[in-house]
Amino acid sequence: MKLAPQDAGLRSAWFALAAVAFGLLLPLAANAAVSTFDHFSTGFELLGLHQDVPCESCHVGGIFKGTPKDCFSCHSAGSRIGASPKPTNHITSANDCSQCHTPFGWKPLARFNHINVFGTCSSCHNRVQAVGKGPSHLVTTAECSYCHSVSLPWTVASGSMPKNHIPTSTTSTCASCHKVPNFATTPALIDIHTYAPNPSGDCQTCHSTANAAFYSLPAIGFTLVGLPASGHIP
Repeated sequence: MKLAPQDAGLRSAWFALAAVAFGLLLPLAANAAVSTFDHFSTGFELLGLHQDVPCESCHVGGIFKGTPKDCFSCHSAGSRIGASPKPTNHITSANDCSQCHTPFGWKPLARFNHINVFGTCSSCHNRVQAVGKGPSHLVTTAECSYCHSVSLPWTVASGSMPKNHIPTSTTSTCASCHKVPNFATTPALIDIHTYAPNPSGDCQTCHSTANAAFYSLPAIGFTLVGLPASGHIP
């Protein structure tokens, strides 16, 4: 059976197109081949997303020796590797990414280690970078750590006054001295002395040299006065 000239030409065109497509797909198929190299033998096991990137993404220019094994050497702005860097709005922290992240993705966080973070609590817990004080929180400029502990949820304060709070009587409450809801405001001296453990004596409970230094709260401008080094009456 003979094909019409137009049918023969169409068949030739299809063969040519198939050859071009095969030539384009062949390199891709070669690149898609799964490597049998045991990467664990290098001391850096490929886990998570690291398994899906081409070898040349990390071994730039075919250079294998000296490839970094720590996260930040690759995941930093300007790195030779060019991996996704720490974003500019990242909380202020050290560069040990593994303290919070895993190779399976930047988000969600696998854990959070406050030791890896710089600055004060409020430098992150400002309702922008991390959860902060809610609308019903009492008004205060004191640092979160005065009442909260990193080992407890925010909804559970440490359950007591700060460790360096001045001693108070067993019958007093916060409102006895803190008439203003802002705990960073120093209460009136008359209230501080009225609700002291022993208002009629034993001043050294607070005003000894050692206690005056311990009970000072410089962050909110509160400092006790201790006995003078010399010249005080016996």
